[in-house]
Amino acid sequence: MTSPTAGGQPRAGRRGRKRANGEGTIYQRKDGRWEGAAFVLTTAGTHRRVRIYAATREAARRKLTRLIEQSDQGIPVASAAWTVQEYLGYWLRNVVLQERRPKTYQGYEGVVRLHLVPGLGRKRLAKLTAQDVRAFLTRLRRECHAARTAGMHSEKSPGAAHGRAASAASRRFRRAWSSSCTPC
Repeated sequence: MTSPTAGGQPRAGRRGRKRANGEGTIYQRKDGRWEGAAFVLTTAGTHRRVRIYAATREAARRKLTRLIEQSDQGIPVASAAWTVQEYLGYWLRNVVLQERRPKTYQGYEGVVRLHLVPGLGRKRLAKLTAQDVRAFLTRLRRECHAARTAGMHSEKSPGAAHGRAASAASRRFRRAWSSSCTPC
């Protein structure tokens, strides 16, 4: 869209329409990348300006639109740069301990402490991908299979418990990743 200047000549350099309030902003950076920014809902219940980056204007527009739609649906962005370990600790204390039975908490805490934190604990939650989870689950299954084939076939053996933990972790991750929500 071009708008006339004072002399009646069209103004160059203006692309598309002006974005309305609440739609965010998109512009090209000096390094050639495109940046989009919008105020979105955070896990703390406040709104924060979040920036996205892309190689093209169209890709930046798609990312920004998706971010704003998620915020409008009530899906917040993380208010802090949590690691998987920090989030799982928060989840155990504030969700599981409050809403589940003590034995359930005990089982979840064991899976988190023995398997999830050593395997994924240092990963930033915002950067955790489905590929990371798949690689973790494959590694966990391989370790569980090795433990079971080492002569620990009894249901009461540690190898069997290890296998049950892998199955439980796999089910929980499949459920979490099948829903399109961020766990924050």
